[in-house]
Formats: sequence, C-alpha cells, structure tokens
Amino acid sequence: MTAVVGPTRGQDPTTSEGAPVTGPTPDDTAALRIGLVTHRFAPSTGGVETHVEQLARALARAGQRPQVFTHDLGHGAPPVSRHEGVTVRRYRRLVRWDHGSISPPLLFALRRGRIPLDVVHVHSYHDPVSALAAGSWSGPLVVTPHYHRSSADGLRDLMHRGYRPLAGRGFADADSVIAVSGAEASLLAEDFPAIASRLHVIGNGIDRSRFADVPADATLRGARTVVVAGRLEAYKGVDRLLAAASELDPADVLHVVGDGPDRSRLESLVSRDGATVRFWGRTDDATYASLLASADVVASASSHEAQGISALEGLTCGAALVLSDIGAFRDIERDHDGRVHIVVDDSPVGWAAAIRSMAARPRAPRAVPDWDDVAAAMVERYRAALAAHLPG
Repeated sequence: MTAVVGPTRGQDPTTSEGAPVTGPTPDDTAALRIGLVTHRFAPSTGGVETHVEQLARALARAGQRPQVFTHDLGHGAPPVSRHEGVTVRRYRRLVRWDHGSISPPLLFALRRGRIPLDVVHVHSYHDPVSALAAGSWSGPLVVTPHYHRSSADGLRDLMHRGYRPLAGRGFADADSVIAVSGAEASLLAEDFPAIASRLHVIGNGIDRSRFADVPADATLRGARTVVVAGRLEAYKGVDRLLAAASELDPADVLHVVGDGPDRSRLESLVSRDGATVRFWGRTDDATYASLLASADVVASASSHEAQGISALEGLTCGAALVLSDIGAFRDIERDHDGRVHIVVDDSPVGWAAAIRSMAARPRAPRAVPDWDDVAAAMVERYRAALAAHLPG
C-alpha cells in the first residue's frame, strides 16, 4: 500500500470535557480512539447500519475505543449514549432528507477536534455526510464507501453524479479505502483510479455467537421455507420474490424480515395464490436466528449490494442462497460454490424454479468470517493510517 500523507490532525487544546488532548501515538498496543461516521445508526435498519454497529462492537471487544458519530433521526435516543463499550453521539440535522441529511454540529465536532480521536472511518459514498465528514477531518482517514456506482432511485442517481467531485475529494484525502467485496473494489478502481494503490478488500462478517447452536423451529417451516431479510426499499427487489411466491406451493412459506419505506406497497402485492407470505418487520436476535436456522433458502433479488450480510448469515446457518445476478453476489457464489444459485431468468417462474432446486439440497453450514476477524483487519488499516501521519 502507498499511503497518502495528509496534514497532521488539528485539534483544540482541550476536549469538550476540558481534559487534555493527546496526539497520535506510535505504540501498536495502545487502544485507538476511532470515530465511525454514518448517516444512520441503530435502531435504524439497513446494511450500512448493521456493518457499523457490528464493527463498533467488535472493535470494543478487541480493546479499542470506538465512537459512532451519526444523525439524530428522532428515535428518542439520547444525544450521547454508551453500550457494550461503544459511545454513540447523535447530532441534530439542518438538512432533513432521508439520504441527504447534513448536520453542521457533527461536522464541527470533527473539524475542531473537540472530541479526541486517533483516526476517523467514514461510511457510505451514497450519503453526503461521508464526503463532508472526510473533508472536515484533517487527520488519519479511512473510507468504506459501500459503493453501488448508481442508485435505483432516479433522483438520487442524478444527485450522486452531481456530488461525485465532492466524494472524490474525500477519497483523495483517505489513507485507506475499504471495499467489502471484490466486485465493489472493481467498481471503485474503475470510477476513481487515483485510489487504486490505497484500495483494500475487507468483507463483511457475521456474528457467529448469534447463530451458534440455534435449533430450527418446526412451527416456522413450510414445505419450503424461504427467508428474505433487510431494509425494505424498492431496489431490494422483494416484489420479484413476492411474484415468485405465487409460483410456489401453498405449503411453502416466504418470510420477509425487516422494515422500511417500501413495506406498505409490498404488503399490497401479496397474492392469495401460491406460497404463504409472512411479514415480520424488525425482529429480535433470537427470532431472526431461529428463522435462518429453519430456512431452506435465503433469497435476495436486490439490484444494488456492496456484499450482502443476510446472505452470509444464511450460509453460516446452513441455508442455500438464491440471489440476483449482480457482481457482489457472484463473488459469494465463487467463494461458496454449490450453495449459491445466481438467477439469470429474472421472472417469477425463474425465481421459483431456482428456489425449488436449492431448497432440495441438504442443509450444509459454511464457515464465514465473523466481525472479530473484520475488526482485526480494520485495526491494521487504522494503524497504517496513523503511522502515515506521525512525524518522521
């Protein structure tokens, strides 16, 4: 890796609590103060939200000092909270759009260094807060874009093209850019060739303890049990799976886990013919684990994914995967040959045939990296970024 050395970190002489601010340390054993910046965070749901939450927890377990900087989205959470070793700071927004929120107080906290940090790690190219935060922070910087290149939403796609120069500046300042899959890395290298020497792949993980020794629940099973999980947005393609359900048998069950802005439309699409469809909304960990332990197939018809956490969770629980034909999912197929079917016939009949075929295969759990593995790899990137900013 060729690190790009930027300006040294600029901080106030005191923290917001009035304690002295210490500078970067070359000690590879010292706990790092890591700022994780994300547009949304739990209890909001979605792939980026899950990634940041699980990474933060794993970093804390590893003895690091993670803090999440995010927006106050009106869930009633306090401005500052701490749980499982992770401090979460929520900031009021000036611009209140689902994918374009901007919080000057959040950016001010990073720019002024009022909270002492050793490294900042910003997430999601597709939310402007990431590029703005990268520009506000002047110290060691890591970027995980969760990059899709385009958006299924025409307005968002147009806006992404408009702010690409701003996002490019964020990449230019980054000491490391982290892709979560080979497919994402290829897109990034094509669209931002200047970052190629600083581009690394660290995939998503799963929380193995969440799924260890979870028994299947016979009451959740059908002749075929299919689970689709994630934030319910139009680009996730759940409507295509609902159409496929009409081609399955009445004894089959399609479990839809998650919530989001597309839920009411999806519920209106459920056919009275074919498989039973059950919408669960957000579930607790135990219920979700039991669903995956009972699933013959985990399916996703998404048109945009950087990787796909629910697919990895399905693999570790022994389910087969039926996935749309996108680069991130082809990466999973390559790594887990025989457990993944990529759907080329994107019709209800094609999806139903793939589900029938994969559901007939015996359950076979696959080993998938967990979040502790991911955190260890990330810490290496953080320390490399920090070393690039040390004097001498």
